[in-house]
Amino acid sequence: AVDGWTAGSGVKAVDFALTMKSIGAQTVVFTDISRDGMLSGPNIEQLKELNNAISCNIIASGGISGIEDINSKDKPTIVFIHGLSDDLEFWAPLVNEFKSEYKTLSYDIRGHGKSETGKIEGSIETYQEELYELLKKLSIENAIFIGLSMGGNIALKIATEHPELTKGLVLISTYGETTPKLRSVFNEFENSINIKYESFYDKILPYCLPHELIEKHKDSLDILKIEKAKTASIEGILNGIHAGEKFEIINELEKIEVPTLILTGEDDELTTVKMQEKLHNNIKNSEMVIFPNTKHNLLIGENIEKVIELIYELLNKV
Repeated sequence: AVDGWTAGSGVKAVDFALTMKSIGAQTVVFTDISRDGMLSGPNIEQLKELNNAISCNIIASGGISGIEDINSKDKPTIVFIHGLSDDLEFWAPLVNEFKSEYKTLSYDIRGHGKSETGKIEGSIETYQEELYELLKKLSIENAIFIGLSMGGNIALKIATEHPELTKGLVLISTYGETTPKLRSVFNEFENSINIKYESFYDKILPYCLPHELIEKHKDSLDILKIEKAKTASIEGILNGIHAGEKFEIINELEKIEVPTLILTGEDDELTTVKMQEKLHNNIKNSEMVIFPNTKHNLLIGENIEKVIELIYELLNKV
């Protein structure tokens, strides 16, 4: 741009930089004027194009919103994938911890939170494909996937389908194949959600939290049930149940070579320790940690700090 950035020159940034390089320039300052002053982050795609085209120093300016734009530019994005009947808000404690140092992405799976259910029948394959398309649209080329339960299923599927994209995995309360016992529980969930959301909530809650915690926070949990019933998609949850009960990936786990952290609750009756040990035994570069006095939902109380510590350890390996 010329004339105080009010008019275009017609010359591409890469072509101009190559010309300057040819006459001896050793450093190029690149400013995307559409982002300058907007605090929307630098133009990573054009910077990559420029960096691939010329072999000299490049100073990036325009759009920098904070230190995280500098610290996280070479780091993988952390992608958080929630579980059945949850939404992206489930991950708030972890997103708040990591967002200052890493780019993070949390989203609502189809039929959950603010995402529409649509006409497509739910399957882990469908959920994985939709996440992959989202990552492409956001130009995310490498990621650490952190998934809870069904979210862990999606993380496993994307890791086996797109290993070039996957730099690490954190699998929380996840499984690689549906056992007869788990299929029976899914049937209980389906019967209850077909009655009403509140029945489903009452059925799933004891699997997620210890009894003493439910009793201690009974009033708050009852209020949460009422609020979630107002917006929950019955069809979306049913699709998630059907996706979960059909999920099988145990024979593909040998494809996964990235650092993998498997976190399980000692008292989890949904995805039992035994089920997650099978994941551990089939993913060669994996570590498994068992949390005492914990059921399906690990992100409670003092567990949160331990989970954060373990994730930092994994991030240092990738």
